[in-house]
Amino acid sequence: VATRWAYAERLGNTNQLQQLQRAADLDARNPEFYDKLGLVCLFSVDTPRTAEAVKYFERATRLAPRRAEYWADLASACDWSADLACSDVSLNQALKLSPLTPRFEWQTANHYIRTQRAPLALPHLRRLLSLSAEYAQPTFDLCAHAFGDPDIVLGQVLSPQSDPALKLAFLGYEAAHGRLDVAARIWSGISTAHLPFNLVQPFFLRLLDAGEIEQAETVWNDLRRQGAISASEAADNLVYNGSFERVPLNAGFDWQFNKLPYIHTDFADPSAAAGAHCLRLDFTVARNDEVEPVFQLVPVRPSSSYSLTFQVRSARITSDSGPRLRVLDTLDPASFNAQTEGTVGTTPWHPLTFRFRTGAHTRLLRLSVWRPRSRTFPPNLTGSFWLDDVSLKPESPGAESRSTKREP
Repeated sequence: VATRWAYAERLGNTNQLQQLQRAADLDARNPEFYDKLGLVCLFSVDTPRTAEAVKYFERATRLAPRRAEYWADLASACDWSADLACSDVSLNQALKLSPLTPRFEWQTANHYIRTQRAPLALPHLRRLLSLSAEYAQPTFDLCAHAFGDPDIVLGQVLSPQSDPALKLAFLGYEAAHGRLDVAARIWSGISTAHLPFNLVQPFFLRLLDAGEIEQAETVWNDLRRQGAISASEAADNLVYNGSFERVPLNAGFDWQFNKLPYIHTDFADPSAAAGAHCLRLDFTVARNDEVEPVFQLVPVRPSSSYSLTFQVRSARITSDSGPRLRVLDTLDPASFNAQTEGTVGTTPWHPLTFRFRTGAHTRLLRLSVWRPRSRTFPPNLTGSFWLDDVSLKPESPGAESRSTKREP
């Protein structure tokens, strides 16, 4: 008997129909062989042998009535046979035996949608997402195909008690498909939750790409109110983290940086003009490149006057075209582009002020440290540049636009 069972086990380790049938003949009480026979008949032959698969799965469930996966396999075969009563009973049995297995909820939801009983799938999808967030994207795809109404997902799949991160995933899904109005409604419902910015960033970027600057600004301010983003700047300063007292997020409306060859960037240099830290840029190899190592996106109003103040110092800047600050329209750079004077040579900390007026359609500025290529000798740039205490504030209407100036 032991030899026969051992030989049956060896034969049963294949997916060959004849060998599996031989294994079942040798060990007729082993339900695993019948389940494998059913799977082979259903999926591994040129023409599915659905009726045989159902018989094999039924035999497996009779031999092992408490194995949920056998009931689920039987439900699949019954679906292929259009035997809805058999599928319903088998799926219910699988869920009863293994209520914490997400794939059974997923199979059941698909079964009801496939058999034109989509409303019956909703509680199973709701249960599925409560068990595993990994099914979020497939669930949203399935609901979009079956219902086409995001409010059904919000009202019947995502419960009020659902994890905010799950709702944020649905928000991202809607935003990715261009339904920003729906995404905004979802955000209004979760904006008080404490969500890390890295989870919100995809939605934030979608808003910027779509030109929804005001909505992006609302999301940013909501995160600041939550405490997910520190909000210690002066209320009227539009530059975030202008004193470089925190490590930048490299995202959102915080400072962002590009890792460029031959430029070393330090956001925590201790030799600050005010506070504990400042930005330091070291141009380590003599080159005549146009570079923009650091920038920040700043929401502004069209046709408005602003005052940009900051402090800089330099050490051994060799080129006549030194680092400077530049502001341009992010969405339409050709419509507005202005820059301060470059910093050259060696200078101590000194404040600079730059006043400008935005273009008629400017809503998002790109404020950056920028160095254009030099057109005079010596063209190559080396040396160090420091920046601190950056502030951008609106001016009263009618303020006169003036060029960069040094203040005593």
